[in-house]
Amino acid sequence: MNALHLSVAEFRSLAARMTDLSADLLAGLDGARAFPEVSGARTARAFAAPLPEEGLGAAALDALGEVLALSRAPTPRFYGYVLGSGEPVAAL
Repeated sequence: MNALHLSVAEFRSLAARMTDLSADLLAGLDGARAFPEVSGARTARAFAAPLPEEGLGAAALDALGEVLALSRAPTPRFYGYVLGSGEPVAAL
């Protein structure tokens, strides 16, 4: 069997997990911080593990919650990359 092949049942199961993760993320956006409360050391630990030699399959979704916790929330409350105008009128 092709390693990339999913049965209909496997696809339904993975799609349901992704739907739940996505819905949970959307449900928490209003209360989420504009940027994660995470240190450089914690970020470094998240990337310290060696990469797997083989694909993780469905287990890849197990770590998605932590990835989302370490990521900036996709909200309009984050202005970290909005640059002000150099024009004096921008000060008004």
